[in-house]
Amino acid sequence: GHVIGLDISAENLTCAKREFAGERVEFCTYDQYFASPRPPADKLVCIETYEHMPRAETAAFVRRVLMTLRPGGDAYFTFPPGEDGPSAVNPYHLNEPRLE
Repeated sequence: GHVIGLDISAENLTCAKREFAGERVEFCTYDQYFASPRPPADKLVCIETYEHMPRAETAAFVRRVLMTLRPGGDAYFTFPPGEDGPSAVNPYHLNEPRLE
């Protein structure tokens, strides 16, 4: 299969390309990824992204990402649990949802 690595930071993607380059691996920003139509994905892994968005933007982001899946595709999201708001210790975590 084909793997696409996404990040908001072009600098992070440059590092990822150095470390994880391969024939079936592609890296691009979220804006680049969503700028053109792509075939549906079988699997989606979103690691430690959700908490970096303002809470008002998270639902739209999740919907947009899930729309890239084929019917019956799988999605896996990770995020650090918190108190349903910004992190008390990490200024880059704008939204740490509470798990109940």
